[in-house]
Amino acid sequence: MPTSAQEARPDQSDPVFHGGGFDILYFTRDVEGLEIHADGAPQTQALSSHDLPSSERELLAKAIQGEMQFKGANRVREARGLWRTAISESKEEGYEHTPDKDAAIEALKANFLAARDTYRARSKKVGLRNLKPNPENPNHLTGDAVTVHFPWYKHFSNPDKSEAVQSRGAVLGVAMALTTSDGYLVVQHRAVEKIDPVQSRMRKGNAVYTDIPGASAAGLVDGNYSRLGDSAGTNRRPGTPDTVTTSTLTKAMMNELGQETGLDRSDLERVRAVGFVHDNIRPHDEVLFLAETKLSAAQVREASVQSGINKGMIAEDLAEKFFYIDATPEAIETLLSDVRCPLPPTHAAAYTAAGYMMVLQRDGEVAADTWAAVLEDSIARNYQAMDQLVQSFYRRHPEAKDLVPERMWGKAVSVRNTSGYDPNYTPQEQGLPELFDELVRTGLLPELRKNIGRAALFDVDGTLTDPIEKKVVNPEVYDEFIDRLAAGEAIGLNTGRSVKWVEGNFMQPLVQRMRERDIEPSILERMIVVGEKGGTWATYDANGLASYGRNDKLAIPATTKKAVRKLIDEKYADAMFFDDTKETMISVEMRDGYNMTDFSSRQAELQTELQQILAQKDSERAGDKAMQNSDLIIDATTIATDIQSKHVGKDLGSARFLEFLEARHITPRGAAIDAYGDSPSDLAMASHLKRLGLHAQFVYVGPEPKQPLLARGTRVHMFPGGFTQATVAHLRRERVEYVVSAPQD
Repeated sequence: MPTSAQEARPDQSDPVFHGGGFDILYFTRDVEGLEIHADGAPQTQALSSHDLPSSERELLAKAIQGEMQFKGANRVREARGLWRTAISESKEEGYEHTPDKDAAIEALKANFLAARDTYRARSKKVGLRNLKPNPENPNHLTGDAVTVHFPWYKHFSNPDKSEAVQSRGAVLGVAMALTTSDGYLVVQHRAVEKIDPVQSRMRKGNAVYTDIPGASAAGLVDGNYSRLGDSAGTNRRPGTPDTVTTSTLTKAMMNELGQETGLDRSDLERVRAVGFVHDNIRPHDEVLFLAETKLSAAQVREASVQSGINKGMIAEDLAEKFFYIDATPEAIETLLSDVRCPLPPTHAAAYTAAGYMMVLQRDGEVAADTWAAVLEDSIARNYQAMDQLVQSFYRRHPEAKDLVPERMWGKAVSVRNTSGYDPNYTPQEQGLPELFDELVRTGLLPELRKNIGRAALFDVDGTLTDPIEKKVVNPEVYDEFIDRLAAGEAIGLNTGRSVKWVEGNFMQPLVQRMRERDIEPSILERMIVVGEKGGTWATYDANGLASYGRNDKLAIPATTKKAVRKLIDEKYADAMFFDDTKETMISVEMRDGYNMTDFSSRQAELQTELQQILAQKDSERAGDKAMQNSDLIIDATTIATDIQSKHVGKDLGSARFLEFLEARHITPRGAAIDAYGDSPSDLAMASHLKRLGLHAQFVYVGPEPKQPLLARGTRVHMFPGGFTQATVAHLRRERVEYVVSAPQD
């Protein structure tokens, strides 16, 4: 790293620090920081499809379409329409002008202009081009500012695109490393939106966040349009964006800090720009900031809790927003070169700058340059190791290429990069470790979650209950569950049945057996019932009271439900019934006592007619959140026929189980997890867990399978034909085989 901006090479292709995913182009150690100033207001970039290769012209059309649909555009159109309508009416013959009417028209105009300004500030960002140090002042960088449409960045920011495309989409951002008064770095947790089954709600997240660490605060620089023109008295035309200066960049940085932590400028003692970095993964530039707050780490958290931006959030949300590591060069080096969950490139650059400054102040210039050189090599090795892990993951689990995370349902799905780390997916979704597991492993954070020695997932029909009698015929299973829960283990039921059915046919007898044994209901806090193949669930509090949840994205269209019910009532009522307890799927189940052979024949006939129903265009929707018929599939089991989302299954049920453990602050890492099932499809429970690097095996108790049960890397214990009796027998043998570790507080 250079010791001043003057020593940074002006050729931007030759960076002063190469971090693999990022290049620091300019850096200063001046205590006052860098001064950045663009010559004039940002200029609009013209872009014609003729400027693009034929293969990329479609991108322009998508970007323009995205611009028109950007959040807030409809509000502008509506405001403009009301204003224009009022003007048109005022010009009609017989219209009587009054001061109140004229004032109302002016108010509509003002509303339109305000909505337009807000939209422009959101939809248009800025970029810096041709940035160079001033020969007379090495800490003063000048360049040309341009407007960048955010959808262009979204579509064009890709290193595989042509230079013409990249140049149009390269926005300017800001990234900060913030140090507390008691010696900690504030590290943002860029969490994904996901379900919390215990609270039955969506945990806060962001569409572009992928469960990785990030800078203390970061974001893109808005255009900040003003219809009043430049109050400084320059020739700036009204409607043009603010120019780019150190002042406007600092303001943008403070805005991001407020949005992400709830802090403001008054909480900071010093803020300065120290570098300029280029992101090589999603090509764009960012200005690096360092800042110190006069607050301690505890005070930062308290200030965040009390801030308006976090109003209404619960403790779990705040814990997800940021965490703390020691503000030392050693901790920064560990975060950047040992943790196998990569930061966004420019965020890593912010911490690199912070670490360099720490070494510089503590040990001097030579030591700081040596530290930077070692870190540069270590970061490269870490990225290489992560890419190799990702490649190995897809070789071992080729099916993962087609998996669609729950947050992406109904949206455009990014094609996975099987050659290396992909920022569109979480680390675990591509074979890398989970973030907090890594922070604990590397010593950056203490382990605050509970460790468990074992956990188990169970299918219900045929595994715990008799599929014909539809009840538990081996009551010994209740004692096995009670003993395991009392020993601190976690248990999940993972079934296509409704939660209501499971509660009546399994949970109520289990609770009754607990009362007979005088067992406290609090042990049920470590148990979850996942129904409808992941679509619904029930969890329990310390008093044994149930809370229920469901994913409304899986709702079936009302017309589809109505058509299936009508078909069953008119043609199949003697053999089957429509299950009214299902909330996120349709199930048509065999009537008790009906002949199994006859049912199989009628079931095949039913499937053909159900396919015809799904093929019909859905004219009535059950709400905006309902599934489309095209997203539904038919799944036939021994005694039922289901219509369900293509996304649900026993693997989704396993994911819900892991979400439950996370919400209970339990880590499954290191635990032996057994999945029990009587159908080949149940194998997906263990396969999902193994894909995430957990210690899972599958216990099969169903009929002799037609084909061998094989799952890459998953151990399978076969007890064909054993059903519920085999489940109990295996549970009892396990108790002898393994030593149950005591739960940790």
